[in-house]
Amino acid sequence: MDKNDLTIVQGDLYTLTLEKIKKRVNEAKYRAFQNANSQLIKMYWDIGKTISIKQETEGWGEWCS
Repeated sequence: MDKNDLTIVQGDLYTLTLEKIKKRVNEAKYRAFQNANSQLIKMYWDIGKTISIKQETEGWGEWCS
């Protein structure tokens, strides 16, 4: 193996390592987005439930005469 062959192997290893790192970062971003979306859905559901209970128990949304 001459010096040029070694440079190609090192370059391939660099590229492979870089691709693995990019994949890990993108997977972590995706999981973070999923978690954030899940938390937002839970929050909106809870807000809706709270308003619904207030409408039933305290008459929220009724027009005053």
